Amino acid sequence: MTRWIIPVVIALTTAMGPGAAAHAVPPPPPNPGDAEISAGRQEADAKAARVGELTGRLTDAEARLRELTDDVAFKLELANKARVDLEAAQGEADR
Repeated sequence: MTRWIIPVVIALTTAMGPGAAAHAVPPPPPNPGDAEISAGRQEADAKAARVGELTGRLTDAEARLRELTDDVAFKLELANKARVDLEAAQGEADR
């Protein structure tokens, strides 16, 4: 029974395939004019400039964040040292 199914499927696919595919191709889009191309380039340039500006601001913000993180770490070290010194002084005073 399966011997005749495969040839029938191949025959139907071959007979219908090219005709169906030929009708499925859409027409090409119209070519843009010089004004449209120029406007597109100007828009792309403006967006690229904005991306550059935002990238610069992000770089500045990241640098400032690193500075603040380092400052906080340094102040935490100073606070820990002061706590240890206080505990040592209290220990000496209790003797």
